[in-house]
Amino acid sequence: MTATTDAAWWAGQPEATPAKRFSGCTRRSLHVPTRDGTRIAVDVYLPAGLPQHERVPTILVPTPYFRSMQFRHPLFEKLVAKLSIVGGAEFAGEITQYG
Repeated sequence: MTATTDAAWWAGQPEATPAKRFSGCTRRSLHVPTRDGTRIAVDVYLPAGLPQHERVPTILVPTPYFRSMQFRHPLFEKLVAKLSIVGGAEFAGEITQYG
């Protein structure tokens, strides 16, 4: 029997990828203070329906770009979504389903 890990997809074994545990995600925007008092704006995406005290792995994507933007033309929004794969809402919605 092959062990199922969260690294299966990256290792080229998509058939060994664990089953999705959640459907969708929730998003909260927060300001996190640093030691020097600087407040950093962050978006926190969690699996929808996650029990209150359950811990899940974290993916940290540090970037000042494309955090919160509105575009005048839908084409630009689609381009940004495709170009900034990691860290966007589409990425968060997909990855949080696995917990």
